Amino acid sequence: MATVSEIRDPIRPLQVALPRRSLLQRVYLVGTWLMLGLIIVQFAAAGAGVFSVLSGNSAGASILLYHRGVGPILIFVLTIVMVVTAFAGHFPWRMTGMAASFFPLLVLQSLLIIPY
Repeated sequence: MATVSEIRDPIRPLQVALPRRSLLQRVYLVGTWLMLGLIIVQFAAAGAGVFSVLSGNSAGASILLYHRGVGPILIFVLTIVMVVTAFAGHFPWRMTGMAASFFPLLVLQSLLIIPY
């Protein structure tokens, strides 16, 4: 039988919640590194596509299809995963806001490309 001090110990509930929070922290950390990698790949794909078009290499310009289609979808899905993870893990608002900041950036990028 548990004693009164064991029941009212404020540290015990935190020890139960730590494995879940630790897993969510790892998921968020991996998501952050994946987002960095995706942004670097997007930047490189845009540059490779533009320079291929300028040099007249139509085969190399196909990388722009990745940059235009697949890249934003992957960033959007990863953003959703990171925001849900931040809410589920009760992360600080700053971390949740930074993860959610990719939504307006994707919308802004889409709006700025409409004239072209």
